Amino acid sequence: MYDRLKKLHDSDEYPMHMPGHKRKHGFGQIDGAVDVDITEIDGYDDLYEPQGFIKSALNRASKLFGSDHTFFLVNGSTVGILTALFASTVQRGSFLMARNCHKSVYHAAKLRELDVDYVIPECIDGMYKAVDPESVKEKLEKKHYDAVLITSPTYEGIVSDIKTIADICHSFDTVLIVDEAHGAHFGFHERFPISAVRYADIVIQSTHKTLPALTQTGLLHLNCFNTQNGRQLTGSEYKGKIDYDTVLHYLQIFQTSSPSYVLMSSIDSCLNEIERSGSKLWDRFISYRDEFDSKIKSLKYLKLIETDDPCKIVISVKGSGIYGPELSKKLLSDYRIQLEMASALYIVAIVTCNDTKEGFDRFASALAEIDTGLSGKYKNEIVEGDPLNHLLHTKAQDNIYIYPPGIPIVAFGEEIDASALDIIKSYMAAGLKIRGL
Repeated sequence: MYDRLKKLHDSDEYPMHMPGHKRKHGFGQIDGAVDVDITEIDGYDDLYEPQGFIKSALNRASKLFGSDHTFFLVNGSTVGILTALFASTVQRGSFLMARNCHKSVYHAAKLRELDVDYVIPECIDGMYKAVDPESVKEKLEKKHYDAVLITSPTYEGIVSDIKTIADICHSFDTVLIVDEAHGAHFGFHERFPISAVRYADIVIQSTHKTLPALTQTGLLHLNCFNTQNGRQLTGSEYKGKIDYDTVLHYLQIFQTSSPSYVLMSSIDSCLNEIERSGSKLWDRFISYRDEFDSKIKSLKYLKLIETDDPCKIVISVKGSGIYGPELSKKLLSDYRIQLEMASALYIVAIVTCNDTKEGFDRFASALAEIDTGLSGKYKNEIVEGDPLNHLLHTKAQDNIYIYPPGIPIVAFGEEIDASALDIIKSYMAAGLKIRGL
């Protein structure tokens, strides 16, 4: 494995995908990781009973993001989702979630045996838009939910109105959880959206997606809101709708009992550098991104889709004569550019403060060259086949989805109706691999 990974590092393949460090040495990474790979030993603190330098690191992170409490995650955002949902609901309780949530939310709801209802954002060409606050309000007016969970930003960089949704949830005495896994950089530059940490009860972020930390690192931010009377800044003794001790309890259940000091150090190093040099780094990044956008404006077939997050480059292939997976393969084979994700009608690249001008330029030049060879006519139109027709009106035995992004087309236990089956067929015709069938 090591030899294969080292070969990739030494190659000319450019990473337009997570992790945010883009395989570059520097902050967020620990050179000579084995040298600092320890366990809980005397004098080196404990993640679950922090008293020394880990506590100091957590306090610095909390101050940087503006939360009441921040927890380090070394099992990815998934463990944050599991922890948040268990800490805010009761077994077999009621739960409202956006239909475009990551599969980990569905898994958590299944484990907690929750009575789940959905708010369903508008979906255009396979891409979900923002959650409508009014749709959340309408649900809460009809039924009480232990918690509401939405994803913002989406995989493609669409951001919902978290402040309004939080105000609505709190007015109904309901906890708001936000999966902000793709938005750990929010709030660190004027061009970035405001972070959900300012308004929501629990926010989960991945530091490895858009910040330069190692894969599997993340943060769980807890805000101690009294949903009737506003925010309570009383610390870990707070026992309102959701509290520090409950979160810590479930975090110890779902996260490893041997948290990696290498991963914790990566989080801390990354955040310290963002605090010290973030303004300069993000200014440089924005200049690269603006130049890239300018270069691809004249493309005839491939079109930039405007989203709320500059760290996501979303290119539409609709009407171009090429599907997303085909474009993705061409970028890798002919131009040595590895994307983050390809859907049927668009592709997604993740760019961060560790991307280079050369990387942006390579991507823009590749898209321009490919665009000149497109005709707008598809070689193989998406057509209905019948090999999967036996699935019609059956119940899904597992979540059915493409990965990434991991949003179920059909969730476990749902009926596969004609519309869902058409989506599955169209994705397969476009060359996407469907999981869960």
